[in-house]
Amino acid sequence: MTPEPADDQVVVGVVTGAFGLNGDVKIELHTPSPERFSPGNQLLLDGQPTIVERMRAERNHLVVKLDLIPDRDKAESLGGHLLTIPEEKLNPLPDDQFYHFELLEMSVYSDDDVLLGAISEIITTPGNDVYVVQKAGFRDLLLPALASVVLDVDVARKRMTVRLLEGLEQVEATISKRKRRAERRRANIAKATSVSETDTAQPNTNPGGLRMPIVSHSENEVPWRPNYRKWDITQSDDGTTSSSMAYSVIGVGAGAPLHTHEADELIVVLEGVLEVRINDEIHQVGPDHTIVVPPNVPHGFTIVGDSDARILGFFPIQDPFHHTHYLEGGPANQNEE
Repeated sequence: MTPEPADDQVVVGVVTGAFGLNGDVKIELHTPSPERFSPGNQLLLDGQPTIVERMRAERNHLVVKLDLIPDRDKAESLGGHLLTIPEEKLNPLPDDQFYHFELLEMSVYSDDDVLLGAISEIITTPGNDVYVVQKAGFRDLLLPALASVVLDVDVARKRMTVRLLEGLEQVEATISKRKRRAERRRANIAKATSVSETDTAQPNTNPGGLRMPIVSHSENEVPWRPNYRKWDITQSDDGTTSSSMAYSVIGVGAGAPLHTHEADELIVVLEGVLEVRINDEIHQVGPDHTIVVPPNVPHGFTIVGDSDARILGFFPIQDPFHHTHYLEGGPANQNEE
């Protein structure tokens, strides 16, 4: 069991695994100051003082050698263990910035004094943090850490006051119509193809009977947004079990508002030019390019130029829009989500 940090300790890193044969470990950073892992600095590993012997930065983590970890066997046993510092050693922050530990479990209220829940998780993105607010009976509410949303933070009272912009309304945790239809289709498929324990396996004399649908992109159009036509290429009743794809034709000036998904998204640009917003960055993306959007990264786009755009959108899950959170505004049929 991983020891919990003491109340006066602040987590600056988490051991995620061993690296090499000499006791080096991979560290997931939980601090904006990676120099805390510079050689010679002292940290606490599960509350025990340890000295950093060496460190190098990789793409998504640090590789660190600590004097308390002599070999790979010890390193492998520490996955998930915490590196901390005393709270008194924290660098002071400006008045409008806060450490994550100060915000976690903080109660969140709307500007008309309605309790929205408590912050259960903080998602770090390149542009701004996103606060995950949980409340029993409601879907998770994702709040971007923006001045237009977060009005006041009172650390002493563990209370945050926010303004819910359009698209950030709290939604009861009911099953969407689309998800309910998909679940019924999956149940019917399972019933039709189930094999009982008493059935006898027979040689496959009809390999051509295996279902491998060829899908027309002009079928299965779903209502979406003005000047934005969308067709679901995959359906749960065509045998697809773990992915989804959509084909869209979008007019100049139309697009998608800022939002996040809980899964990866790939957007393949076939025609036209998209002005893509990822957090506060703007990119223009044309044909023969793919936009790769990791989970929970705020993004949106607008079609620019002189012609409509045609795109393919791919997700490694079914019914991805049931897991979409709009930070500015939802689609025209968002009551379906």
